[in-house]
Amino acid sequence: MQYDAIAVAATLGLAFGQTAAEPSTFMGRGSGFAEEAAPSARAGEDRPSFSLMQRLVEQGLPRRALRHLAREIVEDPERAAALEHRIVPRTTLARRGEDGLLTPEESEKTERLARLYVQAARALGDPADAREFLARPHPELEGRAPLEAGLTDLGARRVEAILNGIEHGLPV
Repeated sequence: MQYDAIAVAATLGLAFGQTAAEPSTFMGRGSGFAEEAAPSARAGEDRPSFSLMQRLVEQGLPRRALRHLAREIVEDPERAAALEHRIVPRTTLARRGEDGLLTPEESEKTERLARLYVQAARALGDPADAREFLARPHPELEGRAPLEAGLTDLGARRVEAILNGIEHGLPV
């Protein structure tokens, strides 16, 4: 699967130059990616790219990107907050405040879950189906939900393999 930096940025609520007014074509909820200005975008970079997303993750995504992601992929507000706290403890988030940055490790987990959501929405054809897929336990993941498995790199690779199978009509 090709990395879709624009859709991942949209899922994280990041805005880039002129594209901020354009909502993502597959997103079922949210407001495109006009909510949060992307930090440290270089002059002339008005569209998300693989290299720009990598730099943003390495520098630390805005805290609001995690909140936007959680609210995009988990409908229940309490479960969305619980997802946020699986990535960053509640007290740490409170201490950093709304304008704080995530660490590179926290940013990597956040971007990884956004990438899985994008891939699920594409493979299943619908954001609501993607949310349901990510929330339900899956037998290929020893009964764990893909969202839970996706918190680690190896777990995310297993989820990606399942989604690749779905996309290509293979048994999963």
